[in-house]
Amino acid sequence: MNIQQIITMILPLLAYLISYGLQQMHWSPTVNGVIAGFSILLAAAVSAVVQGKLTGNVASDMAYVLAASTALQAEAFAPLSKYLRGNFPVPPTSPFVPPTPLRQPPQGNGG
Repeated sequence: MNIQQIITMILPLLAYLISYGLQQMHWSPTVNGVIAGFSILLAAAVSAVVQGKLTGNVASDMAYVLAASTALQAEAFAPLSKYLRGNFPVPPTSPFVPPTPLRQPPQGNGG
């Protein structure tokens, strides 16, 4: 495993932890969202530079960074964010349904 692969693996986690550390409860959700979005874009751009994926063509480089950002957000950051915030998906539990009473067989007329 070379240094590029190690950086590529560690960078999303490092970017997420920095983003999570910068966000504040008293800021608006928009500001916190901008911080998270910027960290995702920065992680994708640095990853592209480290991997040597940028070609010099602005349009294709932007498309690559945006595609990498989408992949990072969907695959790396979303589950980690849900876990760290405490709302990680858990197996669904069925709602409590009280048992229905058994019906008694009809009573004969004593004969």
